[in-house]
Amino acid sequence: MTTKTIIESFELKLKACVREVPGKRRVFTGSWNNQDVFVKVFEQKNSQDRHFSRELKGLEAFQKNSINTPKVLWHGKLPEINSEKISPDSPAIMSLKVHGTPFDEVFAGAPLDLQKQLGEKLIETVFEHHRSNLIQTDIHPGNFLVDDKKIYSLDGDALLISEKLTDNEKLTNLALLIAQFPVEQEELFTNILSDKDIKLKELFTLLEKARARRCQKYIKKVFRDCTEIKTIFSSGSYSYIKRRIYDDHWQALINDPNSYIPEDTSLLLKNGNTATVAKAQIGTTPVVIKRNNFNKNTATFFKRFKESRSSTCWKNAHRLLNYGLKTPQPLALIEKKLGPVTKRAFFVCETVAGTEALKYFKDNPDEALFQKAVSIFKVYEKCLLTHGDCKATNYIVANGDMYIIDLDSMKQHTDKSSFAKAFKKDLKRWLQNWDDTPELHSQFRDLFKQASFEKYLTL
Repeated sequence: MTTKTIIESFELKLKACVREVPGKRRVFTGSWNNQDVFVKVFEQKNSQDRHFSRELKGLEAFQKNSINTPKVLWHGKLPEINSEKISPDSPAIMSLKVHGTPFDEVFAGAPLDLQKQLGEKLIETVFEHHRSNLIQTDIHPGNFLVDDKKIYSLDGDALLISEKLTDNEKLTNLALLIAQFPVEQEELFTNILSDKDIKLKELFTLLEKARARRCQKYIKKVFRDCTEIKTIFSSGSYSYIKRRIYDDHWQALINDPNSYIPEDTSLLLKNGNTATVAKAQIGTTPVVIKRNNFNKNTATFFKRFKESRSSTCWKNAHRLLNYGLKTPQPLALIEKKLGPVTKRAFFVCETVAGTEALKYFKDNPDEALFQKAVSIFKVYEKCLLTHGDCKATNYIVANGDMYIIDLDSMKQHTDKSSFAKAFKKDLKRWLQNWDDTPELHSQFRDLFKQASFEKYLTL
C-alpha cells in the first residue's frame, strides 16, 4: 500500500494552524484515524524536500536514542486537501499530538520552586541530547513541550547528528539555551548547574557572547517581515507592526497617524520640542503614540538623515523584552520619509496602568519592589545597557513589577569602558530622585553597595 493510500484510508482533517513561518512551513493540529495529530507542512520552493528530510531524520534520531519526542505516524507527499490552501504533493510529517504546553509558557508563570524543577528537567534533557551526540542548532525553550511531567524534544530539522561532540560544542549549545531566558534567571541556572561536571566559568563566558549575538539578531528581525512582524511599505511610508494585531483599524493609523493625536494640547501626555505623546484607541486596543518632532533648523535637519527616535524606541523596547525586562509592548513603528529624509516618525505601544516609581516608593516602602528596581540595574550591568535618563518618572510600577519607558536615550554598549561611564550617570541619576527623601536615598545606596555598584559610583 502506498503512503498516499495509507493517509487516504482514514480521513485527515486539519483543524487549525498553530505555527507559521510565512512561505516556508506551517504546523496544523488535526485528526486522523481517531487520533489527534500534528501535521507539519513544508512549503518553501526549492528547499522544501531538504527541510522535510532533515526534520524526519532528526525526529528519527530522537526516537532511536529514546529521547521523548512526538511519535511519527506518517510522512510523505500530502494528497489534495480542499479545506486548506495547501499545494497538493507538499511534503509533510504527521506525528501523534502531545497534549503539552511549550516549556517557556509553563516556566514563565511558575513559582520559583517549580521553575527550579522544570529547569533541572530541561537541563537533563539537553544532557541526554549531548550524551547521544545530538545538538539542536537552533535550541530554544519553545522547542520543548511539557506534558505530564515529561519534556518532549521538537524540531528535528535543526538537529545536528555528530559522531563525537566536543566539550566546547556542548557548552556552547547549553549557553545558547540559557541565553533565551530572562537575564534575571541566570542565578537559577547557576544553582542547577553548580553540582554538574561542567566548566561553569567557561559556560558563562559563552553565555555572555550568546546573549549579545541573540539580541543583535533579534533586533535585526523586528525590522523585517517575519512571523512576529508585518512590514508595510508604500510610497514614502515605512511601517512595522505586530502581525497578530494587524487589521483595518491599524491600517487606518498607518495611513494617517497624525489624525490620532489631539490638537487640544491639554489632552496630550506630553507636548515637548522633541516629542509629542498622546493616548489613543485603535479598534479595541488602548495605546500610547509617541511622535518625533523636528524643529526647522540646520541641526535638526541633519538629524532627519539619522535613525529616528521612534525607531530607537522600537529597537530598545524589543531589546528590553529580549533581556526579560518589562516595558509597554511595542506594537508599531511608522515612518514617513522623503527619500533618506525622515519627515515624521511614530512609535506606538500598549498602555500600562500604574504608578510612577517616584510616587510609588515614597508612598509604599515595598521591599520586593526595592529589590526589583536594583535587579533592573543588575540586568543593565550584565548586558552592558544604559538607560540614559533614569528619572524615576521613567519607571512605572504596575502588576507587582516595574516597566521601563522613554527609551530614546537607551544605549547598548560594546565595551566595558564606555558602559562604566554611562552606567555611573544612570546610578547617580536614580539616586538623585530621592534627594528630598533621605531614607529612600540611603536605602537605594545600601542596595547598590550590596550589588557591588559602589565601584561605578566612585569612578
